[in-house]
Amino acid sequence: MLGRATHRGRTEAEVTALGDVAKPRPLDARLAVERLESCVVGLQEDWPATVRATAHWFPWLGLVDDVRANVGYSDSETRETLRPDLRAALERCNACDLAVYEAAVERARLQTAFLDGLS
Repeated sequence: MLGRATHRGRTEAEVTALGDVAKPRPLDARLAVERLESCVVGLQEDWPATVRATAHWFPWLGLVDDVRANVGYSDSETRETLRPDLRAALERCNACDLAVYEAAVERARLQTAFLDGLS
């Protein structure tokens, strides 16, 4: 990949020229979770809550809810249907992503609770 994947499409020389802003950093779930505290989180699996949060915090976006059913992958695996050994291997290899995802799910839950309290 000529070093481009590591540097988000830039060569190492280009990244160095841009300074610390563009330097790749090691994965840090703690930092990502901390930054979630300043974000509005939307989850594909709870699209109605995502639309509601977007409409509340970003009313100027005028979100057009044009969701189309994804019928091409009706036989896809889920966490619940995966073989236990495969699920364990994937969870081991993606521990950082899963930690951030779980925090995002909690953040989305808190957003919904906040919006419910406004009604």
